[in-house]
Amino acid sequence: MKKHGRSCCVALTILISSLCPLVAQAQTVEAFTLSENGSGRATGYAEANKIVTWQGKTHVGWLDSVPSEDGAGASFKVRIRTLDHASGQWSPTCTIGDAQDNHGGPALAMDSKGYLHVAYGPHSNPMRYRRSLEPNDASAWTPEVEIGERLTYPVLLVGPDDTLYLSARNRTGAEWETLFFSKPADSDTWSQPTLIIKAKMVSYSHFQVAMAWGPDHKTMHLASRIYGGAPDARWCQMVGYMKSEDFGKTWQRNDGTTIDLPATVDTLDPIAVVDPAQMQIHFDTTTLRSGSIAVDRENRPCILYNSLQPDGSRPTQAWIARGDGKGNWEKILLNDKLTALPEGWSPTMPGGITTTPAGDLVIVLSISNPAPGSTWWGAPSTEVLYARSSDGGQTFNSQVITPVDADMAHWLPNLERATGFNDLPERPSVIYSIGEKGTNNSQLIANLVQFCTP
Repeated sequence: MKKHGRSCCVALTILISSLCPLVAQAQTVEAFTLSENGSGRATGYAEANKIVTWQGKTHVGWLDSVPSEDGAGASFKVRIRTLDHASGQWSPTCTIGDAQDNHGGPALAMDSKGYLHVAYGPHSNPMRYRRSLEPNDASAWTPEVEIGERLTYPVLLVGPDDTLYLSARNRTGAEWETLFFSKPADSDTWSQPTLIIKAKMVSYSHFQVAMAWGPDHKTMHLASRIYGGAPDARWCQMVGYMKSEDFGKTWQRNDGTTIDLPATVDTLDPIAVVDPAQMQIHFDTTTLRSGSIAVDRENRPCILYNSLQPDGSRPTQAWIARGDGKGNWEKILLNDKLTALPEGWSPTMPGGITTTPAGDLVIVLSISNPAPGSTWWGAPSTEVLYARSSDGGQTFNSQVITPVDADMAHWLPNLERATGFNDLPERPSVIYSIGEKGTNNSQLIANLVQFCTP
């Protein structure tokens, strides 16, 4: 278990000029240490929102690892703390519940009355759900409710009538799929699930689903990264899209044509596709990674993703794909627009994207400069880059918000965004992890969990 030097509040000063001659200026972002016991994926899974702001308070969730009661391993705890804006003080840490391993971190949302809702816990087991006992208060929760049987990766939204909507990956034997659940505000019972996406191959498949509301709070936009199966499986890696205008009853492509459920790689709107026959690297290497999804004020979905070169070489490329509702996708290459990206570094995922109330696009990206031949995932050289565009993605103001350290990863950023009735600030906040990725899903790790508002 690795420990790091710590301070509850650290000023992170980044001298970008030492890495990139084109940006000869120092930038400082103040970060608050939420926890010193973060798991290997404490802030992981960018599709699940973990920051909620409402009426003068900001609630932040993450996943800790602590010694198990028998001392033989790790126990995983879903945590939450609250920042009171008036006093500038953080609440004590509250434990929401247990997780199975480092995949079990929380997805947070808030309804119109200010109640917090959270889904968390499993790695191919029943999902856990709880609601705060009081509005805008994360200190006490309703009893835990189980949902489904073999779920992972929750994404939680709140509808205009306070109905909850939950998506999660499901495993049925050797088959993998994405399920969609709902729970009306006046009911304690979750619906029977709807099967909305299904893998074509009968072997491991990873669905990384992200969802976001359009400005009408009715159109539900969904992006999914899909990979897995055998090297010769068709469209082994893909980022796809679909939308629903009736709260998940039916789904369509960007051009409005109907998708028969369950959707597959053949019927989803293809944003980016890798043909396995053209790949020169082992199929387990993730050539496509996606982040969260945002929707602009014109109800256009904006999907953040990145791609590797087919042979795994640098530079990787980061993109925003924006749909026009007529079947066309504008692809915005971010590499040359991010002036704070140090020379020789590459933008990677996880990452997040949101649209502020004023209409600005805000993104966070992982950036990395690993040694040749080494892995991108959790590379010690990884840092977090924050960027903002007020002209629809034509230009961005960007900054590295973590202290550049070639020996310590600053990674797994999660960007605050709207999921229902939370007040999305004009300056959305970010949480990220500092430390090691670990060697397995159940390892006891003591990483830092940081909160900042760039």
